[in-house]
Amino acid sequence: MPRFPMFSPEFKQGCNSLEENGFQEKIFKYIRSHYGQNPDEFVADMEEFNKIRTYCLLPFPSEDLIPIVKRYYAQLLLLSNQFPLDGKHPDLTCEWQWSDRLHDPNNVLILTDAQFELCNLLYNLACIHAQIGAELPRDTDEGIKKAFTHFGYAAYPLQVLRDEMNASRFPTLDFDRDTISLYLNIIMGQAQECMVEKALVESRKPLVIARLTSHLFDIYSKCAEHLVHGPLGDVMNGSKYKEWVRMCTIKSSVYGAISMLYQGMEAEENKRYGERVAFYNSAHQHITTARNLCAKETRRAYLETVAFVDDVITFKSENARKENDFIYHAKIPKPEEISMAEPLAMACAYSFNALDPSVAGAPLFNGLVPPSVVKACSEYDEKKAEVKRSVLEKVEAYDVELMQFIDRIDLTRMIKMIKNPYGTRPDKESPSFLLPEDLLAANSYFSVQNRDAVPEVLEQLRVIGEKARETDALLTALIIRLDAIPLADLPNEESAEGVKAIKDECAKLLEASSKAKGSNMNLRLALDDKMEAIQTLGMSLDELAKTLAPQEHKDYASSSEGGRMLQLGEKVEEMKRQRKSLIDKMHEEFQKDNINGKLLIERDTNHTELFEKELKKHDNLLNLLEQNLAAQHRILHALLEANADFAENGRELREQAEKRNMKILDLIASSDEYFRVIAELEQADLFYGKLEERAKKISQAVDTIENTFCDYLKKRKEAKASIERKKADERAAMDAKAALEDFSIPPFPTLASPIVPPGGGAPRRPEGAPRRRLGDYMSYYRDKMAGGGGGVPSPSTGGLPFSPPSNALPHPPYLHSHHPVQPGPPLSALSIPQLPPSLPSALYGEGSGAPSPTPSTVSNFSYAPPPPSAAAPVLPQTPPTLQHRPQQPYPMQQQGFPRFGPGPAYGYGGQQQPMQQGYEAPPPAAPPGAMRSHAPFVPPTSEHQQGFPPVNGTNSTHYIPPSQPPQQMSVPSPSPYAPPPVSQQRAPMPPST
Repeated sequence: MPRFPMFSPEFKQGCNSLEENGFQEKIFKYIRSHYGQNPDEFVADMEEFNKIRTYCLLPFPSEDLIPIVKRYYAQLLLLSNQFPLDGKHPDLTCEWQWSDRLHDPNNVLILTDAQFELCNLLYNLACIHAQIGAELPRDTDEGIKKAFTHFGYAAYPLQVLRDEMNASRFPTLDFDRDTISLYLNIIMGQAQECMVEKALVESRKPLVIARLTSHLFDIYSKCAEHLVHGPLGDVMNGSKYKEWVRMCTIKSSVYGAISMLYQGMEAEENKRYGERVAFYNSAHQHITTARNLCAKETRRAYLETVAFVDDVITFKSENARKENDFIYHAKIPKPEEISMAEPLAMACAYSFNALDPSVAGAPLFNGLVPPSVVKACSEYDEKKAEVKRSVLEKVEAYDVELMQFIDRIDLTRMIKMIKNPYGTRPDKESPSFLLPEDLLAANSYFSVQNRDAVPEVLEQLRVIGEKARETDALLTALIIRLDAIPLADLPNEESAEGVKAIKDECAKLLEASSKAKGSNMNLRLALDDKMEAIQTLGMSLDELAKTLAPQEHKDYASSSEGGRMLQLGEKVEEMKRQRKSLIDKMHEEFQKDNINGKLLIERDTNHTELFEKELKKHDNLLNLLEQNLAAQHRILHALLEANADFAENGRELREQAEKRNMKILDLIASSDEYFRVIAELEQADLFYGKLEERAKKISQAVDTIENTFCDYLKKRKEAKASIERKKADERAAMDAKAALEDFSIPPFPTLASPIVPPGGGAPRRPEGAPRRRLGDYMSYYRDKMAGGGGGVPSPSTGGLPFSPPSNALPHPPYLHSHHPVQPGPPLSALSIPQLPPSLPSALYGEGSGAPSPTPSTVSNFSYAPPPPSAAAPVLPQTPPTLQHRPQQPYPMQQQGFPRFGPGPAYGYGGQQQPMQQGYEAPPPAAPPGAMRSHAPFVPPTSEHQQGFPPVNGTNSTHYIPPSQPPQQMSVPSPSPYAPPPVSQQRAPMPPST
């Protein structure tokens, strides 16, 4: 079907610029005087305002011009509310000049009200959309859709001009109410034509097309009637007026004919053949009227369209009449018995929000807001917040009630258990009821990542046990080696303390190792307890899920009670989702609800009415939310009844779920215990590594101590042997010297002479005493070498008997200043035989001539006497120079005089031995190999002593012994003397015990 050409109003043109009226100076002056701000801050805004107005003065049909016109319209609308541009303020009077297009294009209308400028902008905006839609080709679906959209956008500005802005108050024919209504009806009819064309292309049902074209018949009939009977014919140009009338009449007749045609086709589908003929006849009448009107039409598109429709209707009408006459013979209704189909309007006006930032852009002169507008905005925001709070409080109360009910019956868990009671069903709708993540991770580790987990941990336990045993053995051996080192034989106390510290460290390490072995045993026991669970974790996922499920399975979801619970559970979830969506949408809408621009536009109106009007925009959303809340009580009541019916099955499900959860927790705990054992084994490995390293360091220290101690013992043994050899040589020299001194009899000492000559040796022979012979000394030394204890040999029988004088003093001890006793190692290490205190007192009697059991030279060794179980005592041989000296105790009575051991008169038992007069037989000879010792000096008892007794082998030069009456000494008979060979050595001393 050929397309009808479309109609569009003509543009109105602006005739002046704002610079001609001094608009900028007036605006800046008003800003300074009324707003108190610097006008220079708004120079850029004013330039932008003038620029976009220039584009709107001479409009043309372009889609690029549409947003510019809309923006200028929005900015002028805001500016007219920031400044009094109604022409009533003398400081802001500005002329707005526009042509009167419909009456006389050369006529220019000049007004001072900015509303006139706004009306011209809306009129031109409608013209732009209408002309773009009229020029678009409509031979495709896309072209039909674009044309329909532009006609819809063109209708909205005309509606605003007629219904809201009261444009008819301005003295121009273009803004007359009848003219605006005519334009609006024609444009809406053309949008409906686009829908008819689309329906014809898509071959919609005949009744649909009949209803759409019926609406076009009514629209164009009203437009033609309005043109014929209205006042436009008196003021419009005659040719233009006749063209508009003919256009509306032709379109009305053509679309009326098409409506009747498709009604006849619909009757044919319903086999109402008589009605079909009647509808076709009515269509033929309408198209005949259109054909008659086209007699004077010069536009080719109209002629082609009418001719095409006429041919179709003529063909259909003749064919239907013939079929009915020869075939159906149906009754044909009269023309008044049929009617046109009910009209169906599909076209509508598309509005736009002039204050939308996407339309208006950034507001110019944004900082200039009247105080009344600011206050009104605050009041509106408070009203929105109040409505919002009341709604949210109500929703929160319902949410609390819902959550309490769900928790009370445990609905969420029950729904999951009904859907998948044993966790073995692969239900995608309830993935949260599958196995827990911890259990899945443990199963993945033991079944996929490390299948040899158990053998590995057992091997680690074995290795740790081996390390523990090796470490214990090493530490025990170290302690044994340290115990073998005698602390008393170490060179100093620091060495002994070091050995003790190392031994204590070994004991501590051994104790720590013992505790670690206990921990290892605990780990082994813990692993044994969880071994079965770990083996279960090594199964596949399906097998693991089956082990958690009971043997008997029951499908609760297939039962009527379970199905009802699932249905109501879904209802609850749907209600919650819908409620959340509505709440979010309410927040979003309230956030976007900004009426600042409207308050600027309508600042002189009643704000209360505006607030109520704006809040009603949210009534639809709030009503949906109310319905959602009201449905909650009904759903919960039904859910309560369903839960009561499902109570028995619910109890079984809870018991099974409890058992299953316990198994799951046990498996997870077993996995955690395994990893804990692994971590403990790693710590144990580090512990034994450090312990072994420490033990090896201690072993090296012990090796060093042993080597050092062996070297020390070796050196001490060598030193001991050297000292023994030196002492043996000294004793041999002393014996030899004593022997030589015995060959010369010194003079008997007097009181004026010293006790011991400086050169040492025996005292001189007194004058007049008989001289000893060589035979006497030979006999004495024979007896001495044989082990006898004879005294100094008496003179031979040929001489005079010897009688010492009364003032003779006893001989001092056999100690000389050239032979001091040096301190040395302990006495036990010198292999010196000691005399125990348990010897019989007869051995130490005065008459025996034996020395004291404790020599004075032992005091420097700090030696304690050995116990009675020591070896048999060896009695020392008394030197020959002491044979004639009395054994008298010497009590130390001076204060501060040191004791150097028990005196010879007291012995080891602490009892004072009685003094014996005279001399007894010499002691028996010592056993072979025994060392002969010298008896210490026993000072005489006297209260008038002077000086100190000899100490450590050194005689005191101030010592004067007390006078004693001379004692008669028994001189044995001389014995032959045999000197010992020069190479004779002392027998070696027995080792000390």
